[in-house]
Amino acid sequence: MSDRVDRFLAEWNEQDLELPQLRPEVGFVYRIAGASKLLGQRLDATCRRFGLTRSQYEALAVLRRKHPRPLCAQDIMDASLLTSGSVTAMINQLLKAGHVERDLNPDDRRRIQVRLTPAGTRLIEAAVQERAADNARLARLLSRADREHMNGLMRRFLEQLSAMNEEDGS
Repeated sequence: MSDRVDRFLAEWNEQDLELPQLRPEVGFVYRIAGASKLLGQRLDATCRRFGLTRSQYEALAVLRRKHPRPLCAQDIMDASLLTSGSVTAMINQLLKAGHVERDLNPDDRRRIQVRLTPAGTRLIEAAVQERAADNARLARLLSRADREHMNGLMRRFLEQLSAMNEEDGS
C-alpha cells in the first residue's frame, strides 16, 4: 500500500539528481510533518469553536495546568511553544477578553504575572475536555500495542532531535 509520501519520494527519485536524503526510509519524517499539519488543523478547529487562537489556547492551558499559581510571561513561554513577542500580545488579548487578570509580581514589582479568571477557567476547561476527547478518538486509530510502540519510538526520536538541534544551534 502506498501513500502520498511514497509518491512524493518516488517522484524525486525518478529525477536524475543525487538526493540520497530522499530515500524511502526517510518517509517517516515527511509523515510526521503531514501528521503535524493535520493535528494542527484539528487543534485550530477546536480553538475556533471556543473563540481562541492557538496561542491563546496554549497560554490558557499552561495557566490551568499550573493553577492556582500566577505566572509571568517567561513562565508561560517556558511551559509552552510560544515566543516572547507573541506571549505579551496574547496576554493583552486575554486580559481584554476577561480570561485572565494581571497583578504585580510581589518579588519584582517591575514584572507582571497573570492568573485565570473564573470565566477563563471555565473556557479552557471546556476546550481541554474537547481536545482530550478528540485525542482519545485519534489514539483509537491504532491498536494499544501500536500506540505503545509509537510512543517509544517518538520519545527516542524527539530526544535525539532535541539534542541535535541544541548541537546545531537550531
